[in-house]
Amino acid sequence: LSSSAKYCMVCGAALTFMAYRRSRETKRKFLTNREWGMDSVPSRENPGARGEYSCMREILLVPGTYFVLQNCFIPTGYKKYTEIDILLVHRTGLYVIESKNISGLIFGQRDDYNWTRFTSSNKMTFYNPIRQNEGHIYALDRFIDYPRDGHIQSVVVFGASSELRVPTMSGPGYAILTSMNSVRRELLTHMIRQKEEVSLEQAQTLYRRLEPLCHLTAKEKSDHIARIREN
Repeated sequence: LSSSAKYCMVCGAALTFMAYRRSRETKRKFLTNREWGMDSVPSRENPGARGEYSCMREILLVPGTYFVLQNCFIPTGYKKYTEIDILLVHRTGLYVIESKNISGLIFGQRDDYNWTRFTSSNKMTFYNPIRQNEGHIYALDRFIDYPRDGHIQSVVVFGASSELRVPTMSGPGYAILTSMNSVRRELLTHMIRQKEEVSLEQAQTLYRRLEPLCHLTAKEKSDHIARIREN
C-alpha cells in the first residue's frame, strides 16, 4: 500500500475507535445507577437473572449510542405492572427484549399458547414468549403513547445451549428469535436495515421517563411476583 493509503487506514481505525469509545461512555453513563451492577454476576441458583446478565453483556457490545433499561416495570393498572427484562432505546426504535435462559430443544408455533422444552431428563411447558412480549409491547405503547408509525421490535433471547425448533419468519411485525450467542449479530443486522426515526433528544426523553420504573420497592416487586403466580 502507498503511504497515503496506510495513513487513511490508520485515521479510519482511530476514528472508529474514538466513536466506539464515545458510545461506550454514553451507555455506561446510563447504567451506573442500576440496583446491581455489571460487575456482579448472579449465582447459578438464579438462572433468570444470570440470563439477563449475559444478555446485557452482549447488548453492550453493540456499537452506537443508545440507552438501556433493565427490569422495567410498566404500569398496566392500579398497582399492577408488566416487567420488561431489557429495553433498548435506539435511534432506529425501541427493542423490547425477553430473556429466556432455557437450554434444550425448544418446540412451538408462533401462535401457540404454550411452548415445550425437552432435555435428556425432563420435559417442561412454558408460556409462549412471543405472546408474553406482545403484552409487554402493548403496555409500553400505551404508557408512552408512541407514534403510530414508530418502530417497536420484539426480541426473544434463549440460552446459549438451546436449540430452537420454531418456524423462522422475518420481516416487519415478526419477533426476532435468537440465542445468547447470536443476539448481538441479530440486533446489528436489524438496526442496519431499519431507518433512524428517533432523535437523540427523543431517546433521552424516553429514557428519563422510563428509568424511574426500574426502581420499584421490594414490596412492589414481591406483590408483582405474587400476582404472576396466582395467574
